[in-house]
Amino acid sequence: MERKTFFVDVLLPLPLPELFTYRIPNEFDKKIDFGVRVVVPFGKSKLYSGIAIKVHSADYF
Repeated sequence: MERKTFFVDVLLPLPLPELFTYRIPNEFDKKIDFGVRVVVPFGKSKLYSGIAIKVHSADYF
């Protein structure tokens, strides 16, 4: 059985008008939901704490 890949749209504390989408590692599939604080990479070497806004499986890139 093939594992489903999930993504999360994250609101970051930056003055940007958009959400950023990240792939959720398989071990966190059941732990991330709306409103959960997440730490994500942004840029070459920065980590930001953000808020999970939407979890989805749509691969629309």
